[in-house]
Amino acid sequence: MENTNTTATVFHDVDLTSDEHNKCVTRKPSITQRIKNRFRGKSQRRHHTVAATDKEMIIASISSPVCLNYSTQSDEALESKYSILSCPFDIKGYGEFLMMDEFKVKHPKKLSLMVFLYEGIMIFTSRTPNGESYYFKGSIRMEDLCLCPAEKKTVLVVKDHTNSKRFHKEISFELHTLSEYIQVKWRLAIEKCLWKQFVKVRQESQGSQRHSQ
Repeated sequence: MENTNTTATVFHDVDLTSDEHNKCVTRKPSITQRIKNRFRGKSQRRHHTVAATDKEMIIASISSPVCLNYSTQSDEALESKYSILSCPFDIKGYGEFLMMDEFKVKHPKKLSLMVFLYEGIMIFTSRTPNGESYYFKGSIRMEDLCLCPAEKKTVLVVKDHTNSKRFHKEISFELHTLSEYIQVKWRLAIEKCLWKQFVKVRQESQGSQRHSQ
């Protein structure tokens, strides 16, 4: 899991009698600040959710996300992906494990759940009494998932657009956290997964069109 780094405030002495006070001292922003700046820029956009067909994923209001490095995973996090009990599918078929965090998930009731993110799926679990394993509670595949705008900066809203279309009702999950940084970290990671999926589907679609000509 990733940890936020506290950036110390730096004060500069300025000689008001010197011409130097007219010059602006520029500092390279920290990684945390760049992520927050990027989040603020994206939150000002107007997001649109478009239902996807069976053959094509359409993602609106999304640009190629920044590259995130998940090579600093702890041993506990890596082992935990094999400790999800009662999971009805093989987790190994959904790509690399990316991250895990505890959220207050509203669907429709609010529950404290541990959420695992893989390249191809998001898994919701509840912790066992001994705290060493997790029970499977639900999941959303990336091909069925889309991000929705949220009113609060500490809330991440994801929608299962495939089942929403199938059952003719809104099926969404609100992930509440105390940290804006965690929300931003997860949003960027999910955007990266969706972007890779979109590129893959587009390439497959272009390839099939060339073969049909």
